[in-house]
Amino acid sequence: PLILDADKFVNTNTNFVDVVFNGVDGEMVINHLDSISCPMTLEGAVFACIDEVPAPYANYEEYKAAGGYFSGDHRFAAENPFTVDDVYEGDSCMMTLYRTYHLTDARGWEYTCTQTIMVMDTIAPEFTTVLRDTLLACDDTIFAPAEVHAVDNCDNNVKVFYSQTSGQGIDPTDIRYYNYDIVREYRAIDRCGNESVMKQTIKVRDTLAPKIELTNEWADPSMAKP
Repeated sequence: PLILDADKFVNTNTNFVDVVFNGVDGEMVINHLDSISCPMTLEGAVFACIDEVPAPYANYEEYKAAGGYFSGDHRFAAENPFTVDDVYEGDSCMMTLYRTYHLTDARGWEYTCTQTIMVMDTIAPEFTTVLRDTLLACDDTIFAPAEVHAVDNCDNNVKVFYSQTSGQGIDPTDIRYYNYDIVREYRAIDRCGNESVMKQTIKVRDTLAPKIELTNEWADPSMAKP
């Protein structure tokens, strides 16, 4: 007898028939194969973090309530009629998740449908503190760098790097020794390389005119009060 292998009819969003030839009397029997389709709620969805991806549907009732379809849901297999597996490609920064639902009918025939879900972290960290530019006099004390932190939607351990450049001259007789900028740069980088930069400029300026002070020897005794 010629019997087509039913296991090869893995059906996704399509109706098939199974053709069986009876070897005794030559009768051809056509069995209808059921159709299946996944819920469309997550198809093509893109999430920033793997933790944001919803869990699979726990049972067929949840699957059906979300819009999933299986024409053979009136005759499920007695054991494990509904199962799901996730297959990941890539890493937590750039990942494709293939979520496949398996439904088995009473004949033991399995039907599958697969959702394709993307995980793509392109969001940079955010600083928890905003630093303002500052103006100082040339004789003011330069304050220490601030302790800066940042938060991220996917990374709980964002690293913050600090650097500083100064335009102060080295010659005390040069105006640039007393009038210059200090630029402090803070860079927050998450595990996926997304980066935020914050700069603080400290402007040091000499804005006070000289003050003339005379010693007593320059005093005019005639100007003294009696």
